[in-house]
Amino acid sequence: DPGRYFLYDGAAPGRLTEILRRVPWLPAETLNVALPFEFVTPAGVSLAGTVTLPRQPQLTRPPLVVFCRDLAWRDAGEFAREAQALASVGFIVLEVEYRGLSGYGAAQRNAIKAGFDRVPLEDIRAAIDWLAPRHGFDRRRMALVGEGFGGYLALRALQLWPDEFRCAVTFNAPTDLAYWATTEWGTAENIAGEIIRPEVAARRLLFGANKAPLQAISVLEHAAAITKPVFIIQEEGGQV
Repeated sequence: DPGRYFLYDGAAPGRLTEILRRVPWLPAETLNVALPFEFVTPAGVSLAGTVTLPRQPQLTRPPLVVFCRDLAWRDAGEFAREAQALASVGFIVLEVEYRGLSGYGAAQRNAIKAGFDRVPLEDIRAAIDWLAPRHGFDRRRMALVGEGFGGYLALRALQLWPDEFRCAVTFNAPTDLAYWATTEWGTAENIAGEIIRPEVAARRLLFGANKAPLQAISVLEHAAAITKPVFIIQEEGGQV
């Protein structure tokens, strides 16, 4: 549901009156069904997320798009525009609250330190395995879409498991993980270290100051391993 606002009248009996819809031009019958899920992986990791099913699939077994969010993202009930758009053209869309995302407690956030690329991708692959027998999709046609760190994961998945995923689309993905995680970039003042943005400070706390292990798992270090199509969209003035 894109969201609605109600006026509550506390007089007995209590009454709710709808006063505003966020996107009234999207009636409920045109929206794709979004279902929350929770499960425990064979490794004992508790995972949750959302799967959005196309209302009008184009194929008996639709292709799957895995949407990888940035680390600072948390699903607070906002309208999932991207998932709805992708489902509207026939994709099943999977979003996993993988380890490392903020907003789920320190233990889940810090679990990513065991492997900044492999831990979240293990969660995503476990969610794909869990989803497969419940919502039939074509495992030969699985793509990844990611923004920020999620874009890094999308590209890294093509490097680590090229036989599982067909392609990737990324938005502002850090391909040099060591630089992105430890270096302030932007204006000359920022580069000089006089101004440290909160998100960069948070990255340094999570990823640490040692660049060597981050460089070893940077996308650029293994660029030749990407053999599937990628579409990289980068904001002007951003860093790759």
